[in-house]
Amino acid sequence: MAGYQFIRVESYARVGSRQKRSATKTKAARVEAKWSASDIAAEADRQPGACDHVEAPRPPTYHLGGPVSSVVAEAETWATTQRDPRGRKLRSDSPVMLAGVVSLPSDRLADWPAYREAAIAWLRAKYGDRLRCVVEHLDEKHPHLHFYAVPLPGESFDRLHEGRQAAAQAKATGALKGDQNAAYRQAMQLFQDGFAQAVAEPHGLARIGPGRSRMSRQEWKTLQAAAERVATLQRSAEALPGVIEH
Repeated sequence: MAGYQFIRVESYARVGSRQKRSATKTKAARVEAKWSASDIAAEADRQPGACDHVEAPRPPTYHLGGPVSSVVAEAETWATTQRDPRGRKLRSDSPVMLAGVVSLPSDRLADWPAYREAAIAWLRAKYGDRLRCVVEHLDEKHPHLHFYAVPLPGESFDRLHEGRQAAAQAKATGALKGDQNAAYRQAMQLFQDGFAQAVAEPHGLARIGPGRSRMSRQEWKTLQAAAERVATLQRSAEALPGVIEH
């Protein structure tokens, strides 16, 4: 069946910030509030009043750690020990917790258990002890995992986020803002590529969808079919008995 990978990461602070969105030809300027780490935790833990977008909320399944509110407490403790590059205490709107989501198209529900375990293994290998919680939700349109990570004591938050780390490194070399943004985008593309190669492609999912790739729908279906055949061949090869050497 058709499908493509979905993984995304965001950073959250102790206090949600308010960001002004510039006006466009079709939309007026507006101020948007970004959720805080505590807001995210309440939604993930399915606390009453925090998940009104879910028609029939069900208790989450924790595959590592939990509840998410305990991760927020760890993140806040980490923040109290950190200083910014100028030696000052971290601002309340500085990022303290990395949160991400991995999902699978609903028409691939039968593949979800294997995909979920592969994703969790990848997350464990990538973040190590920084990975503090992985929670599963099956009460929305697509099955998905949320994952949460906190820096180790003494580490910068950028250690968790490739894009921020790459931009900071570019800035340290004197790169202009445009080059810093380019470094950020490239690092996040590599993040997506790593997940694709280790998790998505072995399960027959394309790296990106037809809209993002600017392909026609038929071209994308052809690419997707090829990805599924490769995944099938890989699984068949893994199932073959090993060769006995004499």
